[in-house]
Amino acid sequence: MLGVLFSSSLLGLAIFWELLSICSYVLISFWNENALSLRAAMKCFVMTHVGSLALLIAMVVVFFSTGILEISELGHAISIGDPIIYFVFPLLLLAALPKAVMFPLHTWLPDATVAPTSTILVFHEGGTLAGVYMVIRFFLDVFHVHVCSATPMPLPIIFGNVSVWGCIISLIGAVTIVVGALNGLVENDIKRIIAYGTISGLGYIMMAVGLTTPFGYIASLFMMVSHAFCFGLLFFVAGAVIYATGKHDINELGGLYWHMPITAFCCLVGALALSAVPLLSEFAGKYLLFHAVINSQATLFMAVAFFGCVLNVAIAMRLLHSVFMQKYAKQLFKFPVEDPPAAMLAPMILLLIFLTVFGVAPTALLQSFVIPAARDTGLQVIIVAQWLIETPLGFWNPTVVALSLLGLFAFLSGVIAYSGKIATVYRESPSEESFKPFLCGEDVNLLDNPRGNYFYHVLTSVVRVEVACKKSDVDRAYDKLSKKFSGLGEKLLRLDIQQNYFAAFASFIIGAIVTILILAFGG
Repeated sequence: MLGVLFSSSLLGLAIFWELLSICSYVLISFWNENALSLRAAMKCFVMTHVGSLALLIAMVVVFFSTGILEISELGHAISIGDPIIYFVFPLLLLAALPKAVMFPLHTWLPDATVAPTSTILVFHEGGTLAGVYMVIRFFLDVFHVHVCSATPMPLPIIFGNVSVWGCIISLIGAVTIVVGALNGLVENDIKRIIAYGTISGLGYIMMAVGLTTPFGYIASLFMMVSHAFCFGLLFFVAGAVIYATGKHDINELGGLYWHMPITAFCCLVGALALSAVPLLSEFAGKYLLFHAVINSQATLFMAVAFFGCVLNVAIAMRLLHSVFMQKYAKQLFKFPVEDPPAAMLAPMILLLIFLTVFGVAPTALLQSFVIPAARDTGLQVIIVAQWLIETPLGFWNPTVVALSLLGLFAFLSGVIAYSGKIATVYRESPSEESFKPFLCGEDVNLLDNPRGNYFYHVLTSVVRVEVACKKSDVDRAYDKLSKKFSGLGEKLLRLDIQQNYFAAFASFIIGAIVTILILAFGG
């Protein structure tokens, strides 16, 4: 991962990119006696190598066109409007898609959650963010002028002041936001739910990158850090739950707040961060993103960003409610369930602290890391004072917001406590029949049932989100493609030389001569 981030040449980048794919394959196949682990590892291997092949082809094209492999010199070696851009840019974007877990090469990550949780964190926090960083490096730094000078998108009222290349990147991010969030709503495996939430969150970062503006640059860098904290915490929580209960399905869990209060509190903070609640770093990242989108006048991306926020809130609340916030579920477990050891709680609490600190004081992260990185690229950036973030669209004082919300929280807590004292006078609770009109006639007991599928019954049974997710599953197209490829392989077996070594050697020589002739005439 460090090699990918710090490689100064395309050759070094391609080597480390390939090594990263191989390492991901080995880590996912850790439970090598499990067929699901082996299939998930092979799926990751194939999808990430699509990106590796695209990067290799891009490197060859660039070298034969310019004679340069140094990444820092590519922006000057390739002039604006050079036709080579129409070959190199799509290849570089395709190279980053599987690592960045972008649609349509995103489906390997949910399957990879069969690996140990610590492994998931390794290739999630490093591998996927390295893919996003590659897009930032090439399209916002090396080729920034080329991307910004490209033809603007038609219909500016919808796409805003975004060039064609930037719009393609943002559209990929927008589709990824929606696809990831919708699939997260219908999943029942706790780690797959978080994985789809991760995919949706990475879509926000990619959308910000595609805007190719200083706001978008800063928002993407800030959200990368916040994303690592938020979903790292949620994956740790999932690992703690599986460690304590041995269960993955949220329909088999419930009431864990009574057994695992510290883990439940960590999940609460992670869920609130995913919901972009103020005082947490994800809110600051989304704040910067919305300013970037509004500044670019991209109506479509604004609508998708808001819609994605709503879906992410639904994912967070479903996860929290189904696993922790239900009736006491002692009967679900045949053995004592409790919080994990201190060695597992420590990193969870550490990430919780980072989420809170950079949510209350995002200027610390901006001034220390994000804005210096943006200045190194020569971009004009937003103004960040001691406790104030100012943009052309307005200003935001995180400290004042934090104090105001804490005061509001204290006031509401007092009201709730006072109401509880008054409620003790009236012991009789309203009958179930009095609640049914507000529940559309449904049984009140469904609210306390530990099965998570009741929590979003309307989405699964009325809106039919699950059906839409199945029909839009790109894995079906990949399965058809693999079957055709397998059929082609069977047909090619008819040309098997059957250990005829002279024929094998002759075919090798002929193939080498043809390849050399193609390269010679191509040069």
